Amino acid sequence: MSDESIARKVLEEGEAIRAARRMLVRGAAVVAGGLAIAGTANQTFGGVIVVVGWLILVWGIHKYGRAR
Repeated sequence: MSDESIARKVLEEGEAIRAARRMLVRGAAVVAGGLAIAGTANQTFGGVIVVVGWLILVWGIHKYGRAR
């Protein structure tokens, strides 16, 4: 492997990890929003939003594990 290809691979791995971290932050934000909705406005709708947030978190954890 040349130095350029190694550097490119490291940059791609770094970007994959950053993308996975962003996904985890988005999932956590959706869960928090769902809890806020469930606590104030509509429990059913808030619960659905929380479950969607959990799915985003699972996807983010999967992406993070694959990137490492």
